[in-house]
Order: sequence, then C-alpha cells, then structure tokens
Amino acid sequence: MSILETDLLLKDTFSITEKLTQNLMNDYVEAHNWLESIGINVSPSRFNHYRKNIEKSVHPKSVEEAFRYLWMSAELHDICEVHKYLSQVSSQALIQKLRLAVKGPLRLDDESVNAGANKGRNYTFELYCASRLARAGLSVRLDSISDIEFSLGDTRCHVECKRVYDEKRLYDLVIEAINQIDKRCITDSSDRGIVALSVSRMVHKAIGMSANGVYADLYEMQSVMRELVGKWGIMFKKIFSNKSDKTVGILLHYKMPFIDRGTGATAFLNRFGLTSFDSGPDNLVFARRVSGLLGNSVE
Repeated sequence: MSILETDLLLKDTFSITEKLTQNLMNDYVEAHNWLESIGINVSPSRFNHYRKNIEKSVHPKSVEEAFRYLWMSAELHDICEVHKYLSQVSSQALIQKLRLAVKGPLRLDDESVNAGANKGRNYTFELYCASRLARAGLSVRLDSISDIEFSLGDTRCHVECKRVYDEKRLYDLVIEAINQIDKRCITDSSDRGIVALSVSRMVHKAIGMSANGVYADLYEMQSVMRELVGKWGIMFKKIFSNKSDKTVGILLHYKMPFIDRGTGATAFLNRFGLTSFDSGPDNLVFARRVSGLLGNSVE
C-alpha cells in the first residue's frame, strides 16, 4: 500500500510493507541461494542467524526479545530487496560489498561508535539504497568512485550513503557526504550528487528506549512519522542548501518494524523520500525527476 503526497514541492513516498513470516523466509531462501551462487558464504552470516532466531520466535519471552526479532526481520528484508533488484547487476564491486554486508554484530544493539565495527550494516545500506533506485527504473552502478552512480538524461549523479549511528554526528556526516560529492563532480561540471541518509539506527534507539510494546496501528504511526519527516526536511533544506551547488538534496531513509495490531503480521513502515535543496533551478528539476521515479515505483 502507498500514499503519495507533495512534500516540500516533491512527491514523497510512504509505504507499508507487510510480510508474513513464511513469505519473508521464502524470500530469504532465494536470496541465500543467490548469495551462495556468487561465492558468498552465508551460513555463518548475521542474516542466517536472523533466519534461525526468527523461526524460533513464535512466543517471545519479553517485549525486549520481541523487539529484537522485529529488527532482525527488518534487516532480513534488506537483503531480500537487494537480491530482488540487484541480482541481475554484473559487478565485482557488488560482490565485494556483499561480502562485507553479511558481516557485523548480530544485534543492532551491539554496534559501537567505532565505524569499523559497523561496516556490515553500512554496506547493506548502500546496497539497499541501490536496490531502491534500481526499483525506480534507474540503472545503478556500484563500481564507480562514489557509493552509487546513475545517469538520468544527460546528468550523471553520485550518491554518497551515510548511516547515522549517533544523532550528534548527523551534521558532520551530511557535510562529509557533500564534500565527497563536490570532489566527484570536479571532472565534469554537469555532474550532480545526492546524500542518502539512513536514520533507522536513530529510530531503533528512540523506540528501544521508550517501547512498552511491539504492536501498533501502522496508519496512525505513518501519520506521525510523515509530520516528523516533514519537519526534518525543512531543517535539512535550511541548514544544507548553501553548502554545495552540486548536491541536489537528501534521500532520507528509515525503516520501522512493528507487529500490525490488526493482522498480527510483521510490518515495516519503510520510507525513502527525497528532499531537495535550494541550490538552483536545474538542481530542483533534477531532484523532482528522481523523486517522481521513486514515488511512481511504489506499488
């Protein structure tokens, strides 16, 4: 299901994905087989541990345990989407990033401020973002100097991906990505860039600190998050628009898993939304085109 709306002059996309556990497991089996076929040893990976834990989680012993299983399901969904939309991409860079993506601590809680320990999920986000752009009909490249590259019309776009572990680092991460984009665009003045920013880790921390249950009305939560993200978009526009004439905006992502109060299914409030910067009319036109493709690709 999807709701398309105009937010900051751009079409924004909010979708709810409901996955019965068996459907998710079936998707994962296909992803697992694909990874093995390209030489990735999945058996010791965190994703295979997720599968085993989820299959045993019929009756979680506590809210905290149920909360962990929900996030395992959400992360398992990431690799399933990567398989679905990137499995036809022929790239050694894809294989190398997948080798790193399957590593890392099992629990999201076990990530540390040490960026090196978080590489697995960082690369997963890069690939998940690439899969979302591919789903929108863009031909993504993963073997370029940027994290992700695609072309739209005559414009080559560099996407730099950042996961926010600590909200205190958000500003620095966006500036780091903008500086990377400026460097990527030096050789061709027509190149542009997008900062892809995942705040799922922040959402996980916020919910984990206050959660007293794992059931929710997703449409109600969707409305709350829509308003919140709108405020974030205005803030990003104000703070970062004057930092670069090559960066067209921020592609904000978050995933929020719950148990649907109505159906009992594992459900994700899952969002990629592009907020444009005030960095010139041509940039705005380009951002609108990308945002429109993202919005129209949601079923």
